[in-house]
Amino acid sequence: VVCQVGGNDPALCAKASRAALDRGYFRVDLNVDCPSARVAGRREFGAALMKKPELTASILRSMGEASGGATVSVKTRIGIDDFDSLEFATDFLGKL
Repeated sequence: VVCQVGGNDPALCAKASRAALDRGYFRVDLNVDCPSARVAGRREFGAALMKKPELTASILRSMGEASGGATVSVKTRIGIDDFDSLEFATDFLGKL
């Protein structure tokens, strides 16, 4: 069973990951997919993280450090807004 974490603060995402794993989840997943205005707009996480690959990489590192060896994955999309090419997605993923 996988727990999906959403946020843009590395420390809070790490804390949420550890809490999920402590409660029996086998894997944690960072949401870099949701394009809704509530998530990607006002709160600047979900798909909005595609515009901030360095921050996204920092969040993933923090989640990985907190995971105790459990798998940390990313749920993402090919792009966001006008950045929706396979090249953009490949470049973004390469920075993670």
